[in-house]
Amino acid sequence: MEAKEKEREEQRLFLTVRVVTDETFSRHEGFDLAIPDERNSPLSELPTFRVLKQETYDVFKPRVAQHFSYPESQIRLWVLVIRQLDADLLSGFDR
Repeated sequence: MEAKEKEREEQRLFLTVRVVTDETFSRHEGFDLAIPDERNSPLSELPTFRVLKQETYDVFKPRVAQHFSYPESQIRLWVLVIRQLDADLLSGFDR
């Protein structure tokens, strides 16, 4: 019971961000931008960040840049949404 409450609280406070990199795109074979399936790029292989929902873009972007050892100026974050067919689509981007 307590574990479920803790999980619900974490879901309320955090979101999971998976990063699809240039390498992921280059390995992808098929339609759309990327589909994290077992054949090309399983979800477990995608870099994953737990992000406080209150965390701003200006805080999160440097974390991503540091993780990949890239200058911030070379990082561009895009929001992808999963369609009903489980394919990721470009939804929009920040800055």
